[in-house]
Amino acid sequence: MIDALPDLGAFFAGVAATLPEDPRGEDGPAALTAQTLPAPPAALRVAGLRATWFWHWYEDSPAEHVSLEVDKPALRALGLLILATLLHPEVGPVTLHLDPTGADDGERRHVIDRLVVAPRVDADDAVGLVVRPRAFNYWPRALDKHPWFDERPAPDELPVITLRATDWALDELDGRHEAVGFGAPRPAARFAALCLDASRPGNDRLEIVLEGEQGFRGVGVGSAELTLWLPGSFGYG
Repeated sequence: MIDALPDLGAFFAGVAATLPEDPRGEDGPAALTAQTLPAPPAALRVAGLRATWFWHWYEDSPAEHVSLEVDKPALRALGLLILATLLHPEVGPVTLHLDPTGADDGERRHVIDRLVVAPRVDADDAVGLVVRPRAFNYWPRALDKHPWFDERPAPDELPVITLRATDWALDELDGRHEAVGFGAPRPAARFAALCLDASRPGNDRLEIVLEGEQGFRGVGVGSAELTLWLPGSFGYG
């Protein structure tokens, strides 16, 4: 069944090949719109992306942490998928079926087998003016390990990723094998741009860490922390 789903990388391959790659380039940003990005189906499979989650501690405070091991083609396609869900208002949540990562190893690390890209655009419940994204102008930039620490964005400008149990057994925390991201349109677009930046052939930053309030703040309130591990990094493979 999963093998019959469209492949994420192939679905966005045409657009991925047109993106600018040099942060010093002078050819201007790429304008991504509903006309240039195809509307994704409700489910896709993806090769080159594995995910796990685990607990770690800040002194006496526990924190959830999601770890994505991802190659550059899959990461670029993920960024484009996030933007496509924002720019096509008719598109609902999109479920990505991930590469298998083996069995859970008990108390330390748990497999995530589905990543749901679900933009929070709540037009039906809003009061007053509702603004929807129309375009995203992408200009590549170089990355730091903690990419937004110097900017000090507000918490509501940062992406969110949460974990949930597929059988809704919410009392069984270790049974959560599905992750949902990445928040409201602006923070989701911020994370999408990060994916595109990290996927550039010239990017040599192979570990990107988005920590919570107790660390180098890179995720919003209520979010698990998130690390991207690219091929060649300590945490990949």
